[in-house]
Amino acid sequence: MRLSYGVNNAGQIVGFYLDASSRNRGFLRSSSGDYTMLDVPGAVNTRASGINAAGQITGFYQISADSFRHGFLFSNGNYVSFDVPLSIDTVSFAINNVGQVVGNYEDAAQKRHGFLRTGDSYTTLDFPGASLTEALGINNSGQILGIYTTTTAEYGFVYTDGIYTSFAVPGTVLTESFGINDLGQIVGEYATPDSGFIHGFLATPTPAPSSLLLLGIGAACLLGQACWRRRR
Repeated sequence: MRLSYGVNNAGQIVGFYLDASSRNRGFLRSSSGDYTMLDVPGAVNTRASGINAAGQITGFYQISADSFRHGFLFSNGNYVSFDVPLSIDTVSFAINNVGQVVGNYEDAAQKRHGFLRTGDSYTTLDFPGASLTEALGINNSGQILGIYTTTTAEYGFVYTDGIYTSFAVPGTVLTESFGINDLGQIVGEYATPDSGFIHGFLATPTPAPSSLLLLGIGAACLLGQACWRRRR
């Protein structure tokens, strides 16, 4: 099994694979098709999840199969481990070209929050009123993409300059967003309550600042306008 999670403009791809001993090992695939294994020293599981234009790679690892996770940054051949302060579990997902990293962490009360790492500084991301918040993507403008959960459904959000903007594919109970580019376009998946099937979507900001145009990937059908809720 091999899963790809991140790609940069040079065509370098990162992800992880399962080896013969059922260990997760990260990998870097060059634009020419060569593979480099990524293993945090002392870890039993390593997953690479994001790469930027400079070739810096982020991801997460475990030191034992049942232990909590830790984030890592791989740069110039060196691994730097990090954890959000006071967290018990840190998962890193994406990195932009200025080295900002986003992901999520679990606190001592077992609540999950999103985070932004800039240098050695951390900003916690919590969508207002949500029971769970996860940051999953960041573009070079610093817009952060993620998901949040309420008691009834799961939605996507974009965080820009201190403002949370929620969106959901109309008529769904689950909208999960995974990637955002420098144009603000978003990709993800959604599920409808009647069928339970998972579908992909592409959301593109329209000229109106409070709306998105969502297109189903594959079927390419117009789904309509997203519901936006802006909160600080």
